[in-house]
Amino acid sequence: MFIAFIHNITTTVQVTTVVSRVGRRTAHLIGEQFGPPDGTPGFGPTWSPRPHEESTPLTVHGRHGSLDHVDYPRLVALARDHDVVVHLDVHLGTFIASGQRVGTVWGTAGLDDDLRRAFDRTLGVTRTRTTLQDISFGVRQLVDIAERALSPGIKDPTTAVQVLDEIHVLLRELAMRRTISPYIADGDGVVRVVTQPPTFAGILDLAVDEILDYADNVQVPRKLKAMLEDVRDVARDENLGAVVAKLEELREKAGPA
Repeated sequence: MFIAFIHNITTTVQVTTVVSRVGRRTAHLIGEQFGPPDGTPGFGPTWSPRPHEESTPLTVHGRHGSLDHVDYPRLVALARDHDVVVHLDVHLGTFIASGQRVGTVWGTAGLDDDLRRAFDRTLGVTRTRTTLQDISFGVRQLVDIAERALSPGIKDPTTAVQVLDEIHVLLRELAMRRTISPYIADGDGVVRVVTQPPTFAGILDLAVDEILDYADNVQVPRKLKAMLEDVRDVARDENLGAVVAKLEELREKAGPA
């Protein structure tokens, strides 16, 4: 049992195992949040504040950390029960200090203490980021591993290429999926919450930009080019422009292949 335990620990901390685990979890989140690839256009119901509509700031009190998750069903229910619209200004992973404004509640001039606490409890703020809902954190972890592998003190391009393989899978899955609507409606089709969802372009920037700084490495530009060309070939029209622009940026930094 002791030998099996040691074997399990050493296998678990191997970089290939870590990379694969982060990739699988992030791919699962993509499927949950973006849904399956389909041709459904449009966002459905939208919302914007009316002129001179009453509003009050939404803040977090008594804690600080990263916005790790949001209880969207509870937030929609609270907004419906009080006939308001909650507009979140921050995205998942954003660091929040106690008392910091994180959004606006439209349709009311103020919040009593009970309602403020109820809204506050829908926002999960943690000291350590996780991939409970945050797709960008999974990508951030993969990029960090690639950057360490490519750093002058380590020079491990093989590991960096393995990371890029995982990133390739994630970007390919994202490119085929429609943009997430920022508007969340209640059962009657009335928008109650406006969010800051992840976008393909934003995740593409996060996944590629910092690794592009290592374009002088022989393997990196070649791998990035193959990855981006494949993603371009499967991308939906709404995502295609971001991929084409990133390919042009790669050509400018690395020169013609």
